[in-house]
Amino acid sequence: MTHLESHSVVDALREEAAIEPDPVHDGEVTKETQVIAIYGKGGSGKSFALSNLSYMMAQQGKRVLLIGCDPKSDTTSLLFGGKACPTIIETSSKKKLAGEEVSIEDVCFQRDGVFAMELGGPEVGRGCGGRGIIHGFELLEKLGEITDATGIPELLGRLLDIYGLKTVAYLGSGVTAQPGQSPYLAVTYSNEWVDHYKAQRFVDIDPTVQIGMRRMLPIDWDEFDRADEDVRRLFGEAKEFGLGRRGISLPVHGQHGDRALVSITSDASDRDWRYLRLHYMRDFQMLALHMHQAILRLEGKTVEQARLSPRERECLLWVAEGKTAWETAVILGLSEHTVRCYLESARHKLGAANNTHAVNKAGKASLLSQLP
Repeated sequence: MTHLESHSVVDALREEAAIEPDPVHDGEVTKETQVIAIYGKGGSGKSFALSNLSYMMAQQGKRVLLIGCDPKSDTTSLLFGGKACPTIIETSSKKKLAGEEVSIEDVCFQRDGVFAMELGGPEVGRGCGGRGIIHGFELLEKLGEITDATGIPELLGRLLDIYGLKTVAYLGSGVTAQPGQSPYLAVTYSNEWVDHYKAQRFVDIDPTVQIGMRRMLPIDWDEFDRADEDVRRLFGEAKEFGLGRRGISLPVHGQHGDRALVSITSDASDRDWRYLRLHYMRDFQMLALHMHQAILRLEGKTVEQARLSPRERECLLWVAEGKTAWETAVILGLSEHTVRCYLESARHKLGAANNTHAVNKAGKASLLSQLP
């Protein structure tokens, strides 16, 4: 960065810092219930501030409910002498397994006039942004390390554990170096279902194959026409053989006519299935792409390296230096929207989940050293 560019960045940051925040509301309260939320990065004192604020307002005679949303479940521990409340997620799971109803007394506790609850959640790194943000990276690294086909089933099993799936299947066409070979199949299905599927020639009527292989975008199995008697029979028998009642098929199209279809199934409820699709679809697409590339490599096919444009590499380089999209836009003289578009394009080409992952992959491929 030149001295002039550095000076302009500093000026822009100072101008932004000089903007006065909105004044604190001190007028008449218009609602009986008020919500106060505190956000921030780990270790910034969110739990400390909320606990003391809750205690102070309770001492003023207000009815206060403190809800902790940190996966560590320690937001309310200051009120209870260092002991965390049993979480809603953990308690409801145990009650559900025991066939019991969850009552408010099971998840809400009182101390010094403050009612407190802990939402709970998965371990750090497996939270709101994607259950597999850490474990998904581990899978991708392992996909790159596989040296023979025996490693694929193990990774499919890990995929089941991480995302709580019922089954995972990979079907590849044109993935082998030798022409005329049968499709490549790697599944967590039972051998009985595979044999039954072949014996009944379900591949001829299976919409996940007949439609999914022609699609560019993922397809939810709920979209298939169940009015067809053969299709109803197929999915009915699939469920009997242990497949989940819901599924998604993710197509992958290679540059040399190779194609693949990765299908996942689940027994999740309607609500959980919507959540799974909303939050983890990008994870599934990324893993499908990398699984296909790993199998191409194992079968002797050449996997071409991603080609980034100069602007895409520039944006990634500044991200690698710790710059935000806004700061990168100031440095390069672009709009923030344009920078985000370049980063999105780079992530897509690299098959990366986020900017950090894209920088890591580009660095390993020596793409960031190719700046003009």
